[in-house]
Amino acid sequence: MIHKTWRNLVDYVAAERHFSIHVNAGWRKLEEHYKRLDDNMMYVAAVVLHPRMKWRYFKVKWSDREDWLSTWKVELNRLNVGVTMMKIRDLIINDLS
Repeated sequence: MIHKTWRNLVDYVAAERHFSIHVNAGWRKLEEHYKRLDDNMMYVAAVVLHPRMKWRYFKVKWSDREDWLSTWKVELNRLNVGVTMMKIRDLIINDLS
């Protein structure tokens, strides 16, 4: 949704070269920040675990990026399995001590 809006804006003001340069620079910065979401699942986990937001937030705000949502769900599940395995390991170690 946001992506389409920005791209339409860039096309619309293509004649205004100085403006489109700044819009493109802003878009690159946004893409850089969105890429960080892939690298840091803690943000996604915090939103999903929030009682009011959950996955609904991403479904509304990122409805045009289903590929991101599916990737985040897989990664979050992997993160959850990893945390669970660490908890089990810690329980076993504590029981053996």
